[in-house]
Amino acid sequence: LAARNTVHMERAPSGLVVKRSDADESADSKVAENAIVAAQLESDRLEALEREQCLHTRESLIKADLRGQRATKRLVSDMMMETHGACYDRGFASHLLTRNPLRNFSV
Repeated sequence: LAARNTVHMERAPSGLVVKRSDADESADSKVAENAIVAAQLESDRLEALEREQCLHTRESLIKADLRGQRATKRLVSDMMMETHGACYDRGFASHLLTRNPLRNFSV
């Protein structure tokens, strides 16, 4: 009797589904099992899409931060050119700004 009365467990989006199953599974139980599998696959697909969206958002923020850093360097460089004129070396200042962009800059 124990061999015919087994417990079958499956992972579903809402948690764990425990289903009793006899050796002769009916068509209805197969439909329910297929629905559980389909729901789990859909849940996995949505989680993957959410992770992908988070990665794209993070990538966009990093790119925006880099654009902001470059703009700050250009701004400081241009202000130093106005202040010091032709004797200012843009490449040298860029090297200094890499360490601390606002070290010698005050508003």
